[in-house]
Amino acid sequence: MNINLGEGVDVNAQTLMTGRGCVIGQSGSGKSYLVGVIVEELSRARLPFMIVDTEGEYRSLKSAFNILWVGNEKDADVRMDVDLKKLFAESIENNLPIIFDVSEVMDKQASVYSALSALYEVEEEKKRPFLVVIEEADKFAPQIVHPRANPVEEISVRGRKRGIGLLVATQRPANVSKNVLAQCGYGFIGKLSIENDLQAVSVLFEDRKKLNSLPSLATGTFMTFGLPFKSAVEVKKRLVEHVGGTPRIEEVREQSVKVDSVIRELKSSREEYEGGAAEEISQKGTPARFIKIDAIKGSFGVDKATEFASRLTKKKFVVFGSSVERVDSVKQKFVQATLFSLRVPSGSKTEFSEYYAIVKGNELIDFRKKLKFTKAHIEKPAKMSPDDVAVATLLARKGKANFDFLIKRSGLKEERLMGALSHLKRVKIVSEEKGAYSIKDYRKSLLKEMPQTEKLRVDQGTVMNFDAKMPKTAAELISNLLPGTQVMSATDVFIPINEITLRQDNRVRLFLLDGLYGDRLQS
Repeated sequence: MNINLGEGVDVNAQTLMTGRGCVIGQSGSGKSYLVGVIVEELSRARLPFMIVDTEGEYRSLKSAFNILWVGNEKDADVRMDVDLKKLFAESIENNLPIIFDVSEVMDKQASVYSALSALYEVEEEKKRPFLVVIEEADKFAPQIVHPRANPVEEISVRGRKRGIGLLVATQRPANVSKNVLAQCGYGFIGKLSIENDLQAVSVLFEDRKKLNSLPSLATGTFMTFGLPFKSAVEVKKRLVEHVGGTPRIEEVREQSVKVDSVIRELKSSREEYEGGAAEEISQKGTPARFIKIDAIKGSFGVDKATEFASRLTKKKFVVFGSSVERVDSVKQKFVQATLFSLRVPSGSKTEFSEYYAIVKGNELIDFRKKLKFTKAHIEKPAKMSPDDVAVATLLARKGKANFDFLIKRSGLKEERLMGALSHLKRVKIVSEEKGAYSIKDYRKSLLKEMPQTEKLRVDQGTVMNFDAKMPKTAAELISNLLPGTQVMSATDVFIPINEITLRQDNRVRLFLLDGLYGDRLQS
């Protein structure tokens, strides 16, 4: 059986379903369009597969094919908390393709890893052809030192005997695990112009002419390896609309709506949250506006905080004359922060380690043992030049180095290196002692696993420091404290805080306890 991808472009179905392949091309090359054609043709042939959809682009397949949409959207066929083993067993037995939509999932990597692990177990028994298609493979099989096992690499090496095929797609092959790319026996390479990416795919081509032609390829045109096509191939049109395409502008013939009417409409509208009114009346008789947040799960909630407050009054203030201190209120509030998924320089020039960082304003929070808001603090992020970044990144990898090492490895001339070091010392990013330069290692303050979160509906008045500009400020902090670090994603998260008020007549004491460990914070 062959799968047709374009005029004269027929690919053996067995190669696709059980082989290891890649689709590579920079933004605008037609990479995702080609992936769309492949999964359409597999659906047409009623062959089972799972496509990891990171942007919600492939749900349009349901308009033309019998396919199962798994995701956290309200109208998804099955939620993400489905029994994954049963899901794959049904898919394989009934030749039912799966759209594994992680666009609304916070920890995309963990969800995909769980799915692949479940599939691997199911195929241990069934051993039936099943293809896994992974968009944005650099996120799920990155070229880093892994803090945890990577099922993508495991499937690329050992999945074939179990019937599992793998097709990875990426814009940045330089950032994809070399272990995965090395297993690819075939592939489609579209336009690439970044030197690191060209170098990463150079090992895939025996014909240098094909490699040299990549920067000039047109959209939808691909060079191949491991397939019987000597020249570039062109992809045919998709059957269903390609949701991931670049939006096109349309000619505006007439502006029929007045700005004033839009303003009135916006001012009079009320937000809704899952079908319920967003505005309610609080106990004080004033409107309460509710918002949806992702809160970090903690073990020290209002009940425990109330018990703590009760013990505090008994121990500290029992009787003052005729009055007794009492617990006036215990309220749960939330401190806004930013959760970063990071790739931090580690070891050699091409190696990175995965970490997660939580930043509040201009403070890096340390979650190792106790909740601390002052682990790393800067008054104002320093503006770093490319020279500054290059030198600081070298020191982040090395830990400590002398001038000769830096001038050799940075490629900078002496004058530029001295200028960079001088600036980095002035802004207190780099320190010098006895001719050795070093940079403080903040990796110990980072998390190796994504913290668990839960979606909550809360009164906006309980959210502290709500600031839309915070992620940008936090990103600047990351670039200063962890030079050379790649920020993969940034998400608003909220840390639960218990606000305790103790009262004795007209005397009031206020305490803040974090909702994670129950530690007292400075109020």
